[in-house]
Amino acid sequence: MPLRSGLEPKSFTCDTVYIGTDDQRSMWEGTTDPCIRQTMLGQNPCAIMYGQTGSGKTWTTRKFIQHTLEKVSPTASAAASDDCDQQSQTVSWGFSMVELYGKSARDLLDIKQRSCSVKCAAYRKQGACLPQPTYVTITAVKQAAAVIDKALKQRVTASHRMNATSSRSHLRMRFQRTVTQQVLQSDGSMADSVASSSSFTLMDLAGSERQRKTGTGNDAKLSAEARAINSSLTALSTVFVQLADSSRHSINCRGNLLTEALQESFTGKGQVVLIAHVSSDPSNAAETASTLEFAQRARKMQVKAAGSIKAKLHSKAEERLFELSSKLRHEAAERERCDARISQLETEAAQRANAQQAWEDNLRDETARREICESHISQLESKAAQRANAQLAAKERLQPTRVAIIGARSARRRTSVARGRRTQSLII
Repeated sequence: MPLRSGLEPKSFTCDTVYIGTDDQRSMWEGTTDPCIRQTMLGQNPCAIMYGQTGSGKTWTTRKFIQHTLEKVSPTASAAASDDCDQQSQTVSWGFSMVELYGKSARDLLDIKQRSCSVKCAAYRKQGACLPQPTYVTITAVKQAAAVIDKALKQRVTASHRMNATSSRSHLRMRFQRTVTQQVLQSDGSMADSVASSSSFTLMDLAGSERQRKTGTGNDAKLSAEARAINSSLTALSTVFVQLADSSRHSINCRGNLLTEALQESFTGKGQVVLIAHVSSDPSNAAETASTLEFAQRARKMQVKAAGSIKAKLHSKAEERLFELSSKLRHEAAERERCDARISQLETEAAQRANAQQAWEDNLRDETARREICESHISQLESKAAQRANAQLAAKERLQPTRVAIIGARSARRRTSVARGRRTQSLII
């Protein structure tokens, strides 16, 4: 991915690049779906949203969450078919939402907690960096989405020149997959027991800021928040550099709340996906270059897998089995679509055949009516010809009588003339 900043061209390498005109589904299939599949296989993947303020991280996070809910909800057909290994097992999904603000953490799903002043020092003494969060079981997409939307509105935000609703904290959302099964107790009763548990972590980082662009230099609170955000992002970048060093045998995530919250994701039990958000505005070229440099450091890190060779082979076998089952489901769905299309074509063919049969029946009826009309016309023509012949015969019968009458009149006229001549001769 080339970038020109000033007079020096820069080039960055990314696994995948998505632009505004790309199909959203292709992005989720390349980022969210692999994390969900790994969670089903018992791993703990992580997806991190990073970028400058106002680059669209929160919007992507909301769409990310919505797509994940559709995949893991019991009412979703995409995840309900093969999310369980045995019929006696029961799979449930839940989620937690923790806000990291400075050196404090707040459970966004705890409705009784009204402030974000819960310090984490006491939990560090107990070996944990965050308090035990509240988990909400996913029963339906609509209800879970309403709870998440209400929790997201509780995040600390502020307005400045580059973003009207700039997040002033990091959000760690974790989707927990729990497999329970019925176990026979000593007294003969059956009880639920957790067979396995895995999680998928979604981290929405606050945007990196430059005070000369945000205009927050005169606001002490916003300046302190910006320093805390940039400090935590620097600590995370340092962890990425440590993970990229193959000679290191341990990673130091202590000292910052953000890196401690992500420590479990760097143990090699799941894939880490970084989604870098950049702005297309030329005035943000420096911030875009900084974001891509951060992504380059993240791309070089190597998350060392934990476990024995047998466990690795078992994980690969499970992943291969999941891929084959997914392919089988896809082929079955494709076959169902083909069957539905064939049924539709057969229905259309039957409708066409019925329409053709009806047309042929109408044609036969029209032909029969035409034959009747032609027969009636023929009868009328025959009657007309008979009438014409009768009239002609009548005329022929009347013609000799007229000639005879005319002839008789002529004979009488000649006799009268002859008598007159004789009379004249006698007188002489």
